[in-house]
Amino acid sequence: MSGSGSTFLFAGGGTGGHLFPALAIAEELDRQSGGTSRSVFLCSDRPLDAKILSAEGVKFVPSPAKPIVRSVRGLIRFVSSWGPSLRQARSLISESERESRPPVVVAMGGFVAGPAAQAATVEGARLVLVNLDAVPGKANRWIASRADRVFTSTQIAPNHAPRTAKTWVTVPPIVRAGAVASETAAACRLSLGLEPDQRTLMITGGSQGASSINALVAAMLERPECSRSMRPWQVLHQTGDNDRDALVGSLPERYARAGVRVILREFVGGTDPTHRGEMARWWGAADLAVARAGASTVAEAW
Repeated sequence: MSGSGSTFLFAGGGTGGHLFPALAIAEELDRQSGGTSRSVFLCSDRPLDAKILSAEGVKFVPSPAKPIVRSVRGLIRFVSSWGPSLRQARSLISESERESRPPVVVAMGGFVAGPAAQAATVEGARLVLVNLDAVPGKANRWIASRADRVFTSTQIAPNHAPRTAKTWVTVPPIVRAGAVASETAAACRLSLGLEPDQRTLMITGGSQGASSINALVAAMLERPECSRSMRPWQVLHQTGDNDRDALVGSLPERYARAGVRVILREFVGGTDPTHRGEMARWWGAADLAVARAGASTVAEAW
């Protein structure tokens, strides 16, 4: 998929599971092209997308696209957003063509990718699908029927294989460089302010957090037999901010009462330069991880 002088329009968002693999692909394209390719991220208008992409210092454009929701209001929002999203993607493709930079639309899946894929078809631009799920969703099956190339980072079971003549090329898990540790576990722990030789547990609900995992940990910390079993460990816990005012806000005190050393983050990374590469250090420091793991988290753990 490398292309010197091309513009790669990555379409996907609403979750780090779409954005982090796209960032990993963009990194590799930049390396292979010697810095002559350009990547633009067409993402959702959710605050999380801006947080992730701002931290990476890449160009991004929020799309007005909305997901399909099983309600009359949700369906109306989806339909009414399709036209503006399509026109926006067509404009980005046309802009690249005017600059004599061959456009390639890279659909990462989800509701943002659909209008962008349709725009590629209308404008005659190359369209590539990157599937990240073992069971491709409706959007990915629809995009696959229109794409020039289809890649999947997960082997798809025969009973879930879309009915299309195209070959779904299986590739290894897609992991960004910023999530791969380059130091020993002890060095990663020291850099995070942890004890270098103590067993380390990583807890994460992904980029958005997981209330179910936060609730489980909170309950364990309140049970004497569970908290005792956690004391030999030091913990890295990414909470998300969905329930910040209730459960997440109480976690520091719960860990302290249980006598468990912890580093709590709503989001690992962020725009602060001191946090760059932080996720790599978290993975490098951890002996064990408990996670609500989508495709991106599974790939990083692997």
